[in-house]
Order: sequence, then C-alpha cells, then structure tokens
Amino acid sequence: MKTIFVTLLAFTLLLLSCIKDEKEDVINYIEENDKLPEFTVKSPTGEELHSDDLSGNTTLLVFFVTTCGDCKRELPKIDSVWNEMKDHPTFRLVTISRGET
Repeated sequence: MKTIFVTLLAFTLLLLSCIKDEKEDVINYIEENDKLPEFTVKSPTGEELHSDDLSGNTTLLVFFVTTCGDCKRELPKIDSVWNEMKDHPTFRLVTISRGET
C-alpha cells in the first residue's frame, strides 16, 4: 500500500512540473501519511467532491489544463496508472481542471 501511495504521489508531483518556481529549492508541504488538507471542488454539473470523501482511499489527484504541454505529456502515464489500478476497490482517480469540462 505504501509503495502504491509513493508511486501515486510521484506521478502527482510530475504533473505539477508545468508550474515553474523561481526558487530552486523544493519544499514538500505534504508528506506520506499526512492528513489531506480540507477542500471542496464543484463540477460543472454542480456535484461537489469534499476531501473527506477520499478518506480511506488511495487517491491520485490530478490538477491539469489541456493547454499545458507538460500536462499533455503526463496524460499517458496517468492512463497507465488508471489501467493498472481501476479495479482496486479503494483506488480513486480525481482530475481537477479550472475552466474546462
């Protein structure tokens, strides 16, 4: 389970590579086994997802935009994780993108 979480976390961090920071030092604010920060996301249809809905699951949160080249390059990797994990009973793949359906 720990290996799966670390792998999913690594994929998530790869997805964030399109966010450039002027600083070279990377600070990880969330470590393995930390409590997920509280959040709520609303879909275009009005359905809400709360961070508490993910409790007890292995979740890959993907923040992306289809106009981002780095994001587009990572989509096949996310697809690969999905194909490997989709039948796992506690796995959740959640994609979040602002301004897109």
